[in-house]
Amino acid sequence: IDPDADPVAAMNAIDSMLTNDYPGLETCVTTYLNQRFREVTTEQGGENLVVRVYGRFYDILEKKAKEVIQNISKVAGVVDPKIERPVFEPTVEIEVFIPQAASQGIKPGDVRRAAATMVAGITAGNLFEEQKIFDVVVWGKSDKRDSIEDIKNMHIDTPSGKLVRLKDVADVRLKPNPQIIPHDAVSRYVDIVTEVDGRSLGGVTKDIDERLAKMRFPIEHHVEVLGEAMQRETNHRIFLGFIIAAWVAVFFLIQSRFSSWRLANLLFLLLPVALAGSVLAAILLPQTPSVLSLAGALVIVIISLRGSILLLTRYQHLEHEEGISFGPDLILLGSEQRFAPILLSTLGISLVMMPLFLSGTISGLEITAPLTAIIFGGLIAAALLNLFILPVLYLRFAENTKPEDLGLESHVAPKHNFV
Repeated sequence: IDPDADPVAAMNAIDSMLTNDYPGLETCVTTYLNQRFREVTTEQGGENLVVRVYGRFYDILEKKAKEVIQNISKVAGVVDPKIERPVFEPTVEIEVFIPQAASQGIKPGDVRRAAATMVAGITAGNLFEEQKIFDVVVWGKSDKRDSIEDIKNMHIDTPSGKLVRLKDVADVRLKPNPQIIPHDAVSRYVDIVTEVDGRSLGGVTKDIDERLAKMRFPIEHHVEVLGEAMQRETNHRIFLGFIIAAWVAVFFLIQSRFSSWRLANLLFLLLPVALAGSVLAAILLPQTPSVLSLAGALVIVIISLRGSILLLTRYQHLEHEEGISFGPDLILLGSEQRFAPILLSTLGISLVMMPLFLSGTISGLEITAPLTAIIFGGLIAAALLNLFILPVLYLRFAENTKPEDLGLESHVAPKHNFV
């Protein structure tokens, strides 16, 4: 995109062109960053899931892999499953005929060593020259191993001094073998790779696990579902556990600060109200908020909670330190004293975030505008909550706590008359 162009207008124009010129197609014009964030949050679209079959023998692995494909193809969301086969190359395989070899007085190991020496060579020693080491290799002549027929006609020495052809005591054949034999621990494996579309990766993985659990495998063979789904599920559980633990800790810290379960419940239940502005801003945004943008809501929770604690602390200070009776006059005085700090904090943070909001139209900085918009909406909601909603609720639900219950000394501030 041209640096001088408006990215939002350009994206809208591209989307309009695709909609008008290609009817019937479902299109989505977005930026790379937003697309990556959407993939993380939704776990949908174009992700690969791997089913791995373990075992010892490739023929059994191939057979079971085909059965797995037939089984998982019936799962909704599975798209085009296929086997990832290793690259095979022709390999000379020699199988000794033990009775024929025994009749000639030849051991199977002798046959294999002679054939290996002729075809692949064997190191017989080393040559040292000018501080260099050279291997001495015994190897058959190239014209004696050019084809499979040459190898079959290779002569093998017998203990009696006779020569027998290799094909008379062994079966010589070409067989495809993998160039690389993949192992996981000590087991060979074959992977079945499929794309997941239309459903979450975790949901598809669960359905595949249920189907694979009903399959039967020979001894030393089994199947597992790999990919990111299981790790994501574990990470989500851990993350959710941390969130719950943090909220519980915040609740008990509030209760410890005010020595009141009622005030702790009041502040805790008002936290979602502070997020109302952020949610409204996210709904009004022209683009879909990213994960980073939604993380701005956490900042709002912190700012709102801090402002609420300072406001309630001011109310209690006026009541227990300055001797003002609990009632509308106390609430009005405390709110007046906290009005300027709350307003200045809101304006200060808004001014600091304003450059990020204005730079959101620059290509590559598309995520800054949604982030700051969500914070702006949350700041306004938090300010309204602390200035208007919380004082009314505190007057209605606050406990008439005695000073000694809070560990505060009761005294009345002296009154001074000034002429």
